[in-house]
Amino acid sequence: MTSEDGVLVGGWLRDPAGMYVGLDLIDPSGEAHPLSLHSFDGVLPDSQGGHRIKRFVAYAPVAKSLQHHLQPRFDLRLASGESFILIPPPQPGELGDIRAKALSVVPPRHATDQVMEECLSRPFADLQSRVKAAVGAPVEVSIGTPVQDPAISIVIPVYRVLEFLKAQIAAFAADSWLAEHAEVLFVLDSPEQATQVEDLLAGFHLLYGLPVRLIVMDRNAGYAHACNAGAALARGRYLAMVNSDVVPVQPGWLEQLCAGLLMDEHVGAVGAKLLYADNSIQHAGLKFIQDEKGRWFNHHYFKGFPRLFPQAGVSREVPGVTGACLVLSKADFDEVGGFTTDYIIGDYEDSDLCLKIRRLNRRIYYLSDVELYHFERISIKKSADYTRGVASQYNRWLHQSRWQQDMEYLMSAPGAQDGMTTS
Repeated sequence: MTSEDGVLVGGWLRDPAGMYVGLDLIDPSGEAHPLSLHSFDGVLPDSQGGHRIKRFVAYAPVAKSLQHHLQPRFDLRLASGESFILIPPPQPGELGDIRAKALSVVPPRHATDQVMEECLSRPFADLQSRVKAAVGAPVEVSIGTPVQDPAISIVIPVYRVLEFLKAQIAAFAADSWLAEHAEVLFVLDSPEQATQVEDLLAGFHLLYGLPVRLIVMDRNAGYAHACNAGAALARGRYLAMVNSDVVPVQPGWLEQLCAGLLMDEHVGAVGAKLLYADNSIQHAGLKFIQDEKGRWFNHHYFKGFPRLFPQAGVSREVPGVTGACLVLSKADFDEVGGFTTDYIIGDYEDSDLCLKIRRLNRRIYYLSDVELYHFERISIKKSADYTRGVASQYNRWLHQSRWQQDMEYLMSAPGAQDGMTTS
């Protein structure tokens, strides 16, 4: 992958005789740029002999000299003094194909922080910038008569998975407070489904009477872009960011979350208890944990515990809450710039937003009495780029590089690890 700053290179070597000396990238002027390879063990498919090989990734910071080259040349140097020119197949030209190729250059288990820092961070950042620049204005379709002067806007990003929309809309329509005070915006991030989704929502409107606004993205751009596009068009003073696979347990959930947001001027965002289909807990507040290598990850308090687990029944301040159901003021959302769009496809944007809200000297609260079902990560599983690539590892690394000190501080507070309290 070529970018403004350089070239991301991936490949493999089979060198049973130990002849390999080095690999150089040749720029248009003929200058050779030696590559520093990060290598790891691999095996070729049976169709290619099933041999053991060394896969590798490297990054050559050659600025813009190769930005528009689809077939950069390489010079393979051997111990015998010989060298061979290698010309790989043309790299893809369409942005989606470029992203898929770049995300598959390293197997996820080998995407170490060193590989991120030295090879992947700059081309991935450039790639995401190109995605942002390529997104045009969304198109809006109104279905039904909009709520006049809504207090809160429910923004729901939709990507391919439509199976929960009927249950979600039915639950919303059965909630009298929501129907009177909220507007519902579905933001479709898979625009190829626009006609299908419009017809589906129109049918649900006839069935349940709930007016909705359909915002169709110009192209697939990921969770953060979709949420920001919906928030930009929202008319409410408050925003409820809700996933398309979230269904309330009973009416009153949104009114309770709004009341929680207004209970104190220092409250910046609130979230709910989210349940799996088997009634075990999926989310009771978001925290940060470290693995054995010191890498920081997002995790949910009491995940997998029974629905009525006593500690999960305590409303309290938490480091963050999941973006699957998050309520905050539109003014605060706008002040921090909405969801950060540097993360690829979708992951870590919610904790990033919570940490930005905390920088405004606001607090984040989990409200235990508000319950919704969350059929977790159904949409993101539809993205082959995410499930087969290193997007999650990159997002974790990027999140840590920005927020490590804040996470360390939050999780050092007494009780923060077990969910009893935070500072």
